[in-house]
Amino acid sequence: MKKKRNIGNLLDNKKFVIILSLIIAIITWTVIAVTVNPDQSVTIENIPVTISLDKSAAKEQGLDVIWGDDATVSVLVRGRRYKVGALTTANFQAVADVSNVTSAGEYDLNVSVTKVSDDPDYEIVSNQSLTIRARFDHVVSQEFPLYAQANGISAQDGFILDNVYATTDSVTLTGPQSDIERVASVAVVSDRNETISQSMTIDGELVMYDGDGNAVDLPYVSYEPTKLQLTVSVSMHKTIPLTIRFNNIPDGLSEDTLKYTITPSTVEVAGSSEAISNVAEINLGFVDFRNIDVGSSFTFNIGLPAGFTNVQNVTTATVKFETDDYVSKTFTVNEVNTVNPPDGYSVQVDTQSLNVKIVGTAAVMESLTAQDIVAAVDFAEVTVSSGQFRAPIKITIPGQSEPCWAVGEYEALVTATPNGS
Repeated sequence: MKKKRNIGNLLDNKKFVIILSLIIAIITWTVIAVTVNPDQSVTIENIPVTISLDKSAAKEQGLDVIWGDDATVSVLVRGRRYKVGALTTANFQAVADVSNVTSAGEYDLNVSVTKVSDDPDYEIVSNQSLTIRARFDHVVSQEFPLYAQANGISAQDGFILDNVYATTDSVTLTGPQSDIERVASVAVVSDRNETISQSMTIDGELVMYDGDGNAVDLPYVSYEPTKLQLTVSVSMHKTIPLTIRFNNIPDGLSEDTLKYTITPSTVEVAGSSEAISNVAEINLGFVDFRNIDVGSSFTFNIGLPAGFTNVQNVTTATVKFETDDYVSKTFTVNEVNTVNPPDGYSVQVDTQSLNVKIVGTAAVMESLTAQDIVAAVDFAEVTVSSGQFRAPIKITIPGQSEPCWAVGEYEALVTATPNGS
């Protein structure tokens, strides 16, 4: 048979006594809170403020809230202890008064806080002089050309930075009108520090500048597109010599007969490494030997292969012949010969006298006579037709060991008659 545990034995148990004391204390506090001091005051913080422009003068003016719509306020409430202890910001509504907002600018707005529900168990004690600061303006959009800046990028030796450009031609800024009006130019900027030898595309940040060229921080201005990049174009840099070639070189002479200078003698170019590495010289063109007289010089346009850039933008070069030791003299030649007569025709050179200008060294010209000069029409180089026509005359000076040549172009009047006519 079980023994009954009496109260005296329980009171001798320390653990039982502690638990019993705690229960009595809670009951006592609850009774006092409900009957003796049932009300409590609590501050509700961070109540979000609503800024509504509906049916306001600001709305009629086309204004928008730029900043201030994330403001919060705090109020003191008093009520039944059991009620106010459970209150949150969701139990209150804070509304800003925008009746004095009539134009763009910053304003101090009065804020009123009310209870969401009509609960008599608590009330708002302090609801006076609550204000927030807000900014209002017209929100506009404007398109700007987009420039590029890569301040920290440089080219390796032997290369040059050709161009830095934005991959997007323009951006559209959207924000307060007064902020947009401060913007004079817009650039995509990279502060990446790097030395490069090939073109590359990198990400950049948008930077807005005012009319004085100063960067302006406009946090309430957004832009589209939001991802901006810039391309840094790099070309190989090389100095290439300029050259010329000759045509109509007289028999017995070579391209090395005359000395000459080309000014400038080289051109600085930029282009892809693949293209430039295969170019050893740039030829200006041909000089017709028949046009070289004492003191002659010729100007050529410097033509570059496709894809090359003229770094110094020097577009012409002058070729000057060193003819200080040369003289010129005009001779009258009284016979024009024929060479390679055409089949099916009888030809007659009607021109039998012409004045020929010869350039040569002083030693040659002292002994040269008209009889040393041969003028001939080579019908192998002429298209022959019946009747009278003009044909080119080739001037040669056989047997000369020193350089000399005829200056100019000469023609003879020729009559061709078909055989059997």
